[in-house]
Amino acid sequence: VSDHLVFRARATASFDDGGEIKVRVVKRDIATGTEQLINVGYFSFGFFDEKQRFPSVKAPADALARRRMFVARRRLLTCKGGALDWHASLVKEAPALTVESALRLFLTDELRWEHCADKVVWASGNAWGRDSFVLKTDCILPKASVDAAFRIVKDDRPPWDHLCVGVEHVESGDEWDIVRHESKAPAAARLLRCLCRCSLPASVARLTLLRAWRKDGEGYALATRSVRHAEAGKADAEVLPACWRLMPCEAGVALSYAVEFEYVTLRANAPGLSDARLRRAMARAAATWC
Repeated sequence: VSDHLVFRARATASFDDGGEIKVRVVKRDIATGTEQLINVGYFSFGFFDEKQRFPSVKAPADALARRRMFVARRRLLTCKGGALDWHASLVKEAPALTVESALRLFLTDELRWEHCADKVVWASGNAWGRDSFVLKTDCILPKASVDAAFRIVKDDRPPWDHLCVGVEHVESGDEWDIVRHESKAPAAARLLRCLCRCSLPASVARLTLLRAWRKDGEGYALATRSVRHAEAGKADAEVLPACWRLMPCEAGVALSYAVEFEYVTLRANAPGLSDARLRRAMARAAATWC
């Protein structure tokens, strides 16, 4: 007769949308009854049905920390955007997954691109089951080197981006950093507010962004997404993932930019305008970045 593996599970925390279960695994010696610890794991899950409820168990501090980490990883792995609660355990996977999820805006064959405004094309986010749209634009930087162009895009933004007021570093690592990014509202956004007789947006919006980059073949990819960081303070707004892609070409450097927007956010800022007008307004703003 061999030893037995014993699994002991108990509820450790309940949340509004789910709960946590701790599972302790031991090996029990049949002859002596002694037990040896093999592993301890935590399972965190959510409910699809709002009527479902987990047994009421007050969540201790460590369970809340694990929950925040699991939610952050879910945001990363599902590519659904939204601000990410930064955690030290994410320093390897968050930058890598941010680049991967942003590059899908260029590499996927699920999106159907149509002309939107100026040199910008758009595609519906419904291909991913989301009420959103994606904008993409590109240009050629003549006689430029891809390394120099990448450094300018990443490290010297205010001189070429008329909306960028400043960029301040909060934390950094290998091929990633977290920055406080201050940006003026696009002229298109101010115009939309005036047309809708809404209150004007703040002159400068503060964003907290995770920026991640890597070599992409012979070029580079630089992706951004909103995060919440204890040392960055409260942000005024959150943005979905966006990506710069720089590739060498005969004329110099081919620079492309893609960004996703949620309709619900734009509709709230400019009630009454059609989705087509919202897309065109944001496309004219995106055209200034490339």
